[in-house]
Amino acid sequence: MTMLMLVRAASLLAGPALFVGCTAQPTQQLGQLPPVELQVLMSTRNVQSGAEATINVLTQDPNKCFKLADSVEATINGQSLPLTDVGGTLSRKGGATYCEPPHFDGTNLPLVGDATIQLHDSTAVFSAGAHAALSGVVAMMLQPTDGVMLPGQTVQISLTPNIGTINHATDTYRLTSDGSLAFSGEYPSSASSLSASGAGLSFVVPASTPAGAGTLEITATISVPLSSCTGPAACTVQMGMGNVLTASVGGP
Repeated sequence: MTMLMLVRAASLLAGPALFVGCTAQPTQQLGQLPPVELQVLMSTRNVQSGAEATINVLTQDPNKCFKLADSVEATINGQSLPLTDVGGTLSRKGGATYCEPPHFDGTNLPLVGDATIQLHDSTAVFSAGAHAALSGVVAMMLQPTDGVMLPGQTVQISLTPNIGTINHATDTYRLTSDGSLAFSGEYPSSASSLSASGAGLSFVVPASTPAGAGTLEITATISVPLSSCTGPAACTVQMGMGNVLTASVGGP
């Protein structure tokens, strides 16, 4: 999963067959908006290509849905992100409506560490800063040190650098021989041994895991602390990462 898919869940789950269209609605500039949250979702699953980013402008009052004027511009560290959806009230078959947030999308953002996010037009400026949000976070296996896991063993993974709080993570181990899934886990979940603490993850290798070479994929969504938030009522920044590690499971 990429971490840019954490929003707009209601409209996506509804499916295109239920979507009818927009209701008539004027656009609004930044200075005309009701209280909003500036939500920034980034992903560095491919560090060679830099980061992907989505900026969502979320209403804090479900009764105050809006369409954003296309005169509003967005940048991250000075790099422009196009307005890909002006948002507004959308309708489904049967007459039900829902609020789609305006959002900006960008790719190939340089991994330079700190991120400065800005939305602006002639009426207002919204800005947020997040220390180290544009960092290439990578997963490393701390235990076992040789990458050879044993059934029943606790495996420890570090995410480096430590840029914030892990709020979601997955581990997926597949066999090299045929690509089949040997085991997987999710945090948080009561059905999984995968846990998070600080900048680390840990899980227990299931006792039934067959011996042999494989790949261990680690993904995580990290909430990044803000250094500033000016203009909107609230700001949040999240970074998604993903790495595939070469690993194996040893025999008895």
